Amino acid sequence: MKELLSRLDQFNVTVDEEIQELRLKAEEAINEGDYDNADKYLDEALERQMVCITNAEKELTNCKLSAAEMKADKGGLELIRINYKESTKLFKEAVELVPDGHELKKAKYLQQYGDAACYAGLYLESQIALAKCFEIKERLLPKDDIGLAATLNSLANLYRLKGKYEEAETLIKRSLEIRESKLGKYHPNVAQSLNNLANLYRIQVKYEEAEPLYKRSLEIREKKLGKDHSEVASSLNNLAFLYEYQGKYEEAEPLYQKSLGITEKALGKEHPHVGSTLNNLAWLYKSQGRYEEAELFIQKSLEVYEKALGKEHPYVTDPLNNLAELFDSQGKYEEAKSLYKRIIEVYKKNFGEVHPDIATTLNNLAELYKSQGKYEKAEHFIHKSLEIYEKALGKDHPSLATTLINRFAGLNNMHMHMMRMPKFISPIFIEY
Repeated sequence: MKELLSRLDQFNVTVDEEIQELRLKAEEAINEGDYDNADKYLDEALERQMVCITNAEKELTNCKLSAAEMKADKGGLELIRINYKESTKLFKEAVELVPDGHELKKAKYLQQYGDAACYAGLYLESQIALAKCFEIKERLLPKDDIGLAATLNSLANLYRLKGKYEEAETLIKRSLEIRESKLGKYHPNVAQSLNNLANLYRIQVKYEEAEPLYKRSLEIREKKLGKDHSEVASSLNNLAFLYEYQGKYEEAEPLYQKSLGITEKALGKEHPHVGSTLNNLAWLYKSQGRYEEAELFIQKSLEVYEKALGKEHPYVTDPLNNLAELFDSQGKYEEAKSLYKRIIEVYKKNFGEVHPDIATTLNNLAELYKSQGKYEKAEHFIHKSLEIYEKALGKDHPSLATTLINRFAGLNNMHMHMMRMPKFISPIFIEY
Protein backbone atom coordinates (compact mmCIF):
# COMPACT_ATOMS: atom_id res chain seq x y z
CA MET A 1 0.00 0.00 0.00
CA LYS A 2 2.85 2.41 0.86
CA GLU A 3 4.36 1.90 -2.61
CA LEU A 4 1.02 2.66 -4.31
CA LEU A 5 0.57 5.82 -2.23
CA SER A 6 4.10 6.89 -3.19
CA ARG A 7 3.28 6.42 -6.87
CA LEU A 8 0.10 8.39 -6.34
CA ASP A 9 2.03 11.36 -4.89
CA GLN A 10 4.01 11.84 -8.11
CA PHE A 11 0.84 13.00 -9.88
CA ASN A 12 -0.04 15.69 -7.30
CA VAL A 13 1.38 18.49 -9.47
CA THR A 14 -0.12 17.35 -12.76
CA VAL A 15 -2.52 19.62 -14.66
CA ASP A 16 -3.66 17.08 -17.26
CA GLU A 17 -7.37 16.32 -16.66
CA GLU A 18 -7.12 12.70 -17.82
CA ILE A 19 -4.21 12.05 -15.47
CA GLN A 20 -6.06 13.72 -12.60
CA GLU A 21 -9.10 11.50 -13.23
CA LEU A 22 -6.96 8.35 -13.24
CA ARG A 23 -5.27 9.53 -10.04
CA LEU A 24 -8.64 9.92 -8.28
CA LYS A 25 -9.71 6.45 -9.41
CA ALA A 26 -6.44 5.01 -8.09
CA GLU A 27 -6.96 6.80 -4.77
CA GLU A 28 -10.50 5.41 -4.45
CA ALA A 29 -9.28 1.91 -5.30
CA ILE A 30 -6.56 2.12 -2.64
CA ASN A 31 -9.09 3.28 -0.03
CA GLU A 32 -11.32 0.34 -0.95
CA GLY A 33 -8.42 -2.10 -0.78
CA ASP A 34 -8.66 -2.81 -4.52
CA TYR A 35 -4.92 -2.70 -5.08
CA ASP A 36 -4.88 -4.40 -8.48
CA ASN A 37 -7.15 -1.79 -10.02
CA ALA A 38 -5.21 0.97 -8.24
CA ASP A 39 -2.03 -0.37 -9.83
CA LYS A 40 -3.72 -0.45 -13.24
CA TYR A 41 -4.94 3.16 -12.94
CA LEU A 42 -1.49 4.32 -11.89
CA ASP A 43 0.12 2.56 -14.89
CA GLU A 44 -2.36 4.28 -17.21
CA ALA A 45 -1.68 7.62 -15.56
CA LEU A 46 2.07 7.09 -15.87
CA GLU A 47 1.76 6.17 -19.54
CA ARG A 48 -0.27 9.32 -20.12
CA GLN A 49 2.30 11.35 -18.17
CA MET A 50 5.11 10.05 -20.38
CA VAL A 51 3.16 11.12 -23.47
CA CYS A 52 2.83 14.58 -21.94
CA ILE A 53 6.57 14.69 -21.25
CA THR A 54 7.38 13.69 -24.84
CA ASN A 55 5.04 16.36 -26.22
CA ALA A 56 6.45 18.97 -23.83
CA GLU A 57 10.01 18.09 -24.85
CA LYS A 58 9.09 18.43 -28.52
CA GLU A 59 7.49 21.79 -27.79
CA LEU A 60 10.55 22.92 -25.82
CA THR A 61 12.84 21.86 -28.68
CA ASN A 62 10.76 23.82 -31.18
CA CYS A 63 10.73 26.85 -28.87
CA LYS A 64 14.54 26.68 -28.48
CA LEU A 65 15.08 26.39 -32.23
CA SER A 66 12.74 29.31 -32.86
CA ALA A 67 14.47 31.43 -30.19
CA ALA A 68 17.89 30.54 -31.66
CA GLU A 69 16.74 31.62 -35.10
CA MET A 70 15.49 34.93 -33.73
CA LYS A 71 18.79 35.47 -31.88
CA ALA A 72 20.67 34.80 -35.12
CA ASP A 73 18.39 37.20 -37.03
CA LYS A 74 19.13 39.90 -34.47
CA GLY A 75 22.84 39.04 -34.71
CA GLY A 76 22.69 39.53 -38.46
CA LEU A 77 20.98 42.88 -37.97
CA GLU A 78 23.68 44.04 -35.55
CA LEU A 79 26.31 42.90 -38.07
CA ILE A 80 24.73 45.16 -40.69
CA ARG A 81 24.78 47.97 -38.14
CA ILE A 82 28.52 47.31 -37.64
CA ASN A 83 27.93 46.47 -33.96
CA TYR A 84 30.30 43.50 -34.02
CA LYS A 85 30.50 42.75 -30.30
CA GLU A 86 26.72 42.70 -29.85
CA SER A 87 26.42 40.58 -32.99
CA THR A 88 28.98 38.14 -31.58
CA LYS A 89 27.04 37.91 -28.30
CA LEU A 90 23.75 37.19 -30.09
CA PHE A 91 25.21 34.50 -32.38
CA LYS A 92 26.84 32.85 -29.35
CA GLU A 93 23.46 32.80 -27.56
CA ALA A 94 21.89 31.27 -30.69
CA VAL A 95 24.45 28.45 -30.57
CA GLU A 96 23.75 27.81 -26.89
CA LEU A 97 19.99 27.56 -27.51
CA VAL A 98 20.25 24.81 -30.13
CA PRO A 99 19.26 21.49 -28.49
CA ASP A 100 21.11 18.21 -28.99
CA GLY A 101 20.33 16.37 -32.20
CA HIS A 102 20.38 19.50 -34.40
CA GLU A 103 24.08 19.56 -35.18
CA LEU A 104 23.96 21.20 -38.61
CA LYS A 105 21.77 23.99 -37.26
CA LYS A 106 24.33 24.49 -34.51
CA ALA A 107 27.12 24.52 -37.12
CA LYS A 108 25.29 27.28 -39.03
CA TYR A 109 25.22 29.52 -35.96
CA LEU A 110 28.80 28.58 -35.02
CA GLN A 111 29.89 29.84 -38.46
CA GLN A 112 28.11 33.14 -37.91
CA TYR A 113 29.44 33.37 -34.35
CA GLY A 114 33.02 32.70 -35.48
CA ASP A 115 32.90 35.27 -38.29
CA ALA A 116 31.33 37.95 -36.08
CA ALA A 117 33.92 37.31 -33.35
CA CYS A 118 36.69 37.75 -35.92
CA TYR A 119 35.19 41.07 -37.05
CA ALA A 120 35.05 42.08 -33.37
CA GLY A 121 38.74 41.22 -32.95
CA LEU A 122 37.94 38.28 -30.63
CA TYR A 123 40.22 35.83 -32.38
CA LEU A 124 40.38 33.08 -29.77
CA GLU A 125 36.57 32.97 -29.59
CA SER A 126 36.44 32.94 -33.36
CA GLN A 127 38.89 30.07 -33.63
CA ILE A 128 37.04 27.91 -31.08
CA ALA A 129 33.66 28.52 -32.76
CA LEU A 130 34.94 27.87 -36.28
CA ALA A 131 36.83 24.74 -35.23
CA LYS A 132 33.62 23.31 -33.72
CA CYS A 133 31.68 24.29 -36.83
CA PHE A 134 34.22 22.60 -39.10
CA GLU A 135 34.26 19.44 -36.98
CA ILE A 136 30.47 19.12 -37.25
CA LYS A 137 30.34 19.82 -40.98
CA GLU A 138 33.22 17.51 -41.85
CA ARG A 139 31.63 14.73 -39.80
CA LEU A 140 28.13 15.07 -41.24
CA LEU A 141 28.58 16.44 -44.76
CA PRO A 142 30.29 15.06 -47.89
CA LYS A 143 33.90 16.22 -48.33
CA ASP A 144 32.93 18.41 -51.30
CA ASP A 145 29.76 19.90 -49.81
CA ILE A 146 29.37 23.60 -50.56
CA GLY A 147 28.62 24.24 -46.88
CA LEU A 148 32.25 23.50 -46.02
CA ALA A 149 33.65 26.24 -48.26
CA ALA A 150 32.71 29.23 -46.08
CA THR A 151 34.12 27.59 -42.96
CA LEU A 152 37.34 26.72 -44.80
CA ASN A 153 37.67 30.38 -45.84
CA SER A 154 37.15 31.61 -42.29
CA LEU A 155 39.61 29.12 -40.80
CA ALA A 156 42.13 30.05 -43.48
CA ASN A 157 41.89 33.68 -42.40
CA LEU A 158 42.68 32.69 -38.81
CA TYR A 159 45.69 30.67 -39.94
CA ARG A 160 46.81 33.69 -41.95
CA LEU A 161 46.58 35.86 -38.85
CA LYS A 162 48.82 33.36 -37.04
CA GLY A 163 51.36 33.42 -39.87
CA LYS A 164 50.62 29.79 -40.79
CA TYR A 165 50.55 30.58 -44.47
CA GLU A 166 50.94 27.05 -45.83
CA GLU A 167 47.97 25.81 -43.80
CA ALA A 168 45.94 28.85 -44.83
CA GLU A 169 46.75 28.29 -48.51
CA THR A 170 45.68 24.64 -48.32
CA LEU A 171 42.31 25.60 -46.82
CA ILE A 172 41.62 28.43 -49.29
CA LYS A 173 42.51 26.22 -52.26
CA ARG A 174 40.18 23.49 -50.97
CA SER A 175 37.41 26.07 -50.60
CA LEU A 176 38.09 27.36 -54.12
CA GLU A 177 38.02 23.83 -55.55
CA ILE A 178 34.67 23.07 -53.90
CA ARG A 179 33.12 26.32 -55.08
CA GLU A 180 34.34 26.00 -58.67
CA SER A 181 33.08 22.41 -58.77
CA LYS A 182 29.66 23.12 -57.27
CA LEU A 183 28.95 26.69 -58.40
CA GLY A 184 30.95 27.13 -61.60
CA LYS A 185 34.04 29.24 -62.23
CA TYR A 186 32.19 32.57 -62.51
CA HIS A 187 30.21 32.60 -59.28
CA PRO A 188 30.69 35.50 -56.78
CA ASN A 189 31.68 33.01 -54.06
CA VAL A 190 34.50 31.81 -56.32
CA ALA A 191 35.60 35.45 -56.57
CA GLN A 192 35.68 35.59 -52.78
CA SER A 193 38.04 32.61 -52.53
CA LEU A 194 40.23 34.02 -55.32
CA ASN A 195 40.41 37.35 -53.47
CA ASN A 196 41.45 35.71 -50.21
CA LEU A 197 44.08 33.56 -51.92
CA ALA A 198 45.47 36.68 -53.60
CA ASN A 199 45.59 38.45 -50.20
CA LEU A 200 47.58 35.55 -48.81
CA TYR A 201 50.08 35.70 -51.68
CA ARG A 202 50.42 39.48 -51.32
CA ILE A 203 51.30 39.14 -47.64
CA GLN A 204 54.03 36.67 -48.64
CA VAL A 205 55.34 39.12 -51.29
CA LYS A 206 54.24 36.76 -54.08
CA TYR A 207 53.02 39.67 -56.17
CA GLU A 208 53.12 37.93 -59.55
CA GLU A 209 50.87 35.17 -58.21
CA ALA A 210 48.51 37.59 -56.47
CA GLU A 211 47.81 40.00 -59.34
CA PRO A 212 46.03 37.62 -61.77
CA LEU A 213 43.87 36.30 -58.93
CA TYR A 214 42.79 39.83 -57.96
CA LYS A 215 42.02 40.61 -61.59
CA ARG A 216 40.02 37.41 -62.06
CA SER A 217 38.07 38.13 -58.87
CA LEU A 218 37.34 41.65 -60.10
CA GLU A 219 36.22 40.39 -63.52
CA ILE A 220 33.78 37.89 -61.98
CA ARG A 221 32.27 40.48 -59.67
CA GLU A 222 31.83 43.12 -62.35
CA LYS A 223 30.18 40.54 -64.61
CA LYS A 224 27.92 38.92 -62.02
CA LEU A 225 27.21 41.74 -59.55
CA GLY A 226 27.52 44.91 -61.62
CA LYS A 227 30.24 47.56 -61.60
CA ASP A 228 28.72 49.55 -58.72
CA HIS A 229 28.57 46.69 -56.21
CA SER A 230 30.44 46.96 -52.89
CA GLU A 231 32.29 43.69 -53.61
CA VAL A 232 33.66 45.25 -56.81
CA ALA A 233 34.94 48.08 -54.61
CA SER A 234 36.60 45.46 -52.39
CA SER A 235 38.43 43.94 -55.36
CA LEU A 236 39.54 47.36 -56.59
CA ASN A 237 40.80 48.26 -53.12
CA ASN A 238 42.83 45.07 -52.81
CA LEU A 239 44.31 45.37 -56.31
CA ALA A 240 45.28 48.98 -55.52
CA PHE A 241 46.86 47.80 -52.28
CA LEU A 242 48.94 45.31 -54.27
CA TYR A 243 50.18 48.04 -56.61
CA GLU A 244 50.96 50.27 -53.64
CA TYR A 245 53.06 47.51 -52.09
CA GLN A 246 55.03 47.36 -55.35
CA GLY A 247 55.52 51.13 -55.48
CA LYS A 248 53.18 51.48 -58.48
CA TYR A 249 51.54 54.58 -57.02
CA GLU A 250 50.15 55.98 -60.28
CA GLU A 251 48.32 52.71 -60.92
CA ALA A 252 47.11 52.38 -57.33
CA GLU A 253 45.60 55.84 -56.81
CA PRO A 254 42.82 55.74 -59.45
CA LEU A 255 41.79 52.28 -58.25
CA TYR A 256 41.52 53.54 -54.66
CA GLN A 257 39.52 56.56 -55.85
CA LYS A 258 37.17 54.34 -57.86
CA SER A 259 36.78 51.94 -54.92
CA LEU A 260 36.01 54.88 -52.61
CA GLY A 261 33.33 56.25 -54.93
CA ILE A 262 31.59 52.89 -55.29
CA THR A 263 31.74 52.18 -51.55
CA GLU A 264 30.32 55.57 -50.58
CA LYS A 265 27.46 55.10 -53.04
CA ALA A 266 26.73 51.47 -52.13
CA LEU A 267 27.21 51.54 -48.34
CA GLY A 268 27.13 55.21 -47.33
CA LYS A 269 29.90 57.60 -46.40
CA GLU A 270 30.03 56.48 -42.76
CA HIS A 271 30.64 52.78 -43.36
CA PRO A 272 33.96 51.29 -42.13
CA HIS A 273 34.81 50.17 -45.68
CA VAL A 274 34.99 53.86 -46.55
CA GLY A 275 37.36 54.39 -43.61
CA SER A 276 39.55 51.55 -44.86
CA THR A 277 39.93 53.00 -48.37
CA LEU A 278 40.53 56.52 -47.03
CA ASN A 279 43.26 55.12 -44.81
CA ASN A 280 44.88 53.28 -47.71
CA LEU A 281 44.82 56.45 -49.80
CA ALA A 282 46.44 58.31 -46.92
CA TRP A 283 49.27 55.76 -46.79
CA LEU A 284 49.72 56.10 -50.54
CA TYR A 285 50.03 59.90 -50.25
CA LYS A 286 52.47 59.56 -47.35
CA SER A 287 54.62 57.19 -49.45
CA GLN A 288 54.72 59.87 -52.15
CA GLY A 289 55.66 62.62 -49.69
CA ARG A 290 52.23 64.28 -50.02
CA TYR A 291 52.00 64.80 -46.26
CA GLU A 292 49.20 67.38 -46.09
CA GLU A 293 46.91 65.20 -48.20
CA ALA A 294 47.94 62.16 -46.19
CA GLU A 295 47.06 63.78 -42.87
CA LEU A 296 43.71 65.03 -44.22
CA PHE A 297 42.71 61.53 -45.39
CA ILE A 298 43.90 59.90 -42.16
CA GLN A 299 41.74 62.28 -40.14
CA LYS A 300 38.75 61.52 -42.41
CA SER A 301 39.37 57.79 -42.00
CA LEU A 302 39.66 58.11 -38.24
CA GLU A 303 36.43 60.10 -38.08
CA VAL A 304 34.56 57.42 -40.06
CA TYR A 305 35.91 54.57 -37.93
CA GLU A 306 35.24 56.28 -34.60
CA LYS A 307 31.70 57.22 -35.58
CA ALA A 308 30.86 53.77 -36.93
CA LEU A 309 32.69 51.57 -34.43
CA GLY A 310 33.62 53.67 -31.40
CA LYS A 311 37.00 54.98 -30.28
CA GLU A 312 38.21 51.68 -28.82
CA HIS A 313 37.49 49.29 -31.71
CA PRO A 314 40.61 47.54 -33.11
CA TYR A 315 40.04 48.95 -36.62
CA VAL A 316 40.50 52.49 -35.27
CA THR A 317 44.18 51.67 -34.75
CA ASP A 318 44.78 51.55 -38.52
CA PRO A 319 44.46 55.32 -39.12
CA LEU A 320 46.02 56.01 -35.70
CA ASN A 321 49.04 53.97 -36.74
CA ASN A 322 49.25 55.77 -40.08
CA LEU A 323 49.07 59.13 -38.32
CA ALA A 324 51.76 58.12 -35.84
CA GLU A 325 54.09 57.06 -38.66
CA LEU A 326 53.34 60.30 -40.53
CA PHE A 327 54.26 62.34 -37.44
CA ASP A 328 57.37 60.22 -36.94
CA SER A 329 58.53 60.87 -40.52
CA GLN A 330 58.03 64.61 -39.95
CA GLY A 331 60.00 64.59 -36.71
CA LYS A 332 56.91 65.11 -34.54
CA TYR A 333 58.09 62.46 -32.12
CA GLU A 334 56.02 63.34 -29.05
CA GLU A 335 52.76 63.36 -31.06
CA ALA A 336 53.72 60.01 -32.62
CA LYS A 337 54.64 58.52 -29.24
CA SER A 338 51.28 59.57 -27.76
CA LEU A 339 49.42 57.87 -30.61
CA TYR A 340 51.40 54.63 -30.30
CA LYS A 341 50.55 54.53 -26.60
CA ARG A 342 46.87 55.00 -27.38
CA ILE A 343 47.06 52.20 -29.96
CA ILE A 344 48.60 49.83 -27.40
CA GLU A 345 45.84 50.64 -24.87
CA VAL A 346 43.15 49.87 -27.48
CA TYR A 347 44.80 46.54 -28.25
CA LYS A 348 45.15 45.63 -24.58
CA LYS A 349 41.49 46.41 -23.93
CA ASN A 350 40.36 44.27 -26.86
CA PHE A 351 42.93 41.46 -26.89
CA GLY A 352 44.73 41.34 -23.55
CA GLU A 353 48.42 41.86 -22.81
CA VAL A 354 49.79 39.31 -25.30
CA HIS A 355 48.77 39.96 -28.90
CA PRO A 356 50.86 40.29 -32.09
CA ASP A 357 49.49 43.77 -32.86
CA ILE A 358 50.88 44.99 -29.53
CA ALA A 359 54.24 43.57 -30.60
CA THR A 360 53.98 45.37 -33.96
CA THR A 361 53.26 48.69 -32.24
CA LEU A 362 56.13 48.21 -29.80
CA ASN A 363 58.36 47.57 -32.79
CA ASN A 364 57.12 50.84 -34.32
CA LEU A 365 57.90 52.62 -31.05
CA ALA A 366 61.40 51.19 -31.25
CA GLU A 367 61.72 52.66 -34.75
CA LEU A 368 60.66 56.03 -33.36
CA TYR A 369 63.36 55.94 -30.69
CA LYS A 370 65.92 54.86 -33.30
CA SER A 371 64.98 57.92 -35.35
CA GLN A 372 65.81 60.03 -32.29
CA GLY A 373 69.08 58.20 -31.68
CA LYS A 374 67.73 56.74 -28.40
CA TYR A 375 69.11 53.28 -29.01
CA GLU A 376 68.81 51.90 -25.47
CA LYS A 377 65.07 52.64 -25.42
CA ALA A 378 64.75 51.25 -28.92
CA GLU A 379 66.47 48.03 -27.82
CA HIS A 380 64.14 47.79 -24.82
CA PHE A 381 60.98 48.00 -26.96
CA ILE A 382 62.34 45.64 -29.61
CA HIS A 383 63.04 43.09 -26.86
CA LYS A 384 59.47 43.45 -25.52
CA SER A 385 58.10 43.17 -29.06
CA LEU A 386 60.06 39.98 -29.70
CA GLU A 387 58.91 38.49 -26.41
CA ILE A 388 55.23 39.09 -27.23
CA TYR A 389 55.60 37.78 -30.79
CA GLU A 390 57.09 34.55 -29.47
CA LYS A 391 54.33 34.10 -26.89
CA ALA A 392 51.50 34.98 -29.27
CA LEU A 393 52.67 33.35 -32.50
CA GLY A 394 55.55 31.00 -31.76
CA LYS A 395 59.20 31.33 -32.67
CA ASP A 396 58.71 30.44 -36.35
CA HIS A 397 56.31 33.24 -37.30
CA PRO A 398 57.56 35.42 -40.23
CA SER A 399 57.09 38.68 -38.29
CA LEU A 400 59.85 37.65 -35.90
CA ALA A 401 62.34 38.11 -38.72
CA THR A 402 61.48 41.80 -39.04
CA THR A 403 61.75 42.33 -35.29
CA LEU A 404 65.11 40.57 -35.16
CA ILE A 405 66.40 42.72 -38.02
CA ASN A 406 65.35 45.82 -36.09
CA ARG A 407 67.00 44.49 -32.95
CA PHE A 408 70.39 44.21 -34.56
CA ALA A 409 69.94 47.35 -36.68
CA GLY A 410 69.41 49.25 -33.42
CA LEU A 411 73.00 48.56 -32.39
CA ASN A 412 74.42 51.01 -34.94
CA ASN A 413 73.56 54.53 -36.08
CA MET A 414 72.13 53.55 -39.45
CA HIS A 415 68.44 54.30 -39.96
CA MET A 416 66.88 51.34 -41.69
CA HIS A 417 63.93 51.91 -44.03
CA MET A 418 61.35 49.36 -43.01
CA MET A 419 58.46 48.02 -45.02
CA ARG A 420 54.99 48.49 -43.64
CA MET A 421 54.77 46.18 -40.65
CA PRO A 422 52.15 43.41 -40.87
CA LYS A 423 49.00 43.96 -38.87
CA PHE A 424 47.07 41.10 -37.35
CA ILE A 425 43.68 42.65 -36.84
CA SER A 426 41.61 41.49 -39.78
CA PRO A 427 41.55 44.12 -42.55
CA ILE A 428 38.05 45.23 -43.55
CA PHE A 429 38.41 43.77 -47.03
CA ILE A 430 39.30 40.25 -45.91
CA GLU A 431 36.26 38.20 -46.92
CA TYR A 432 34.59 35.19 -45.31
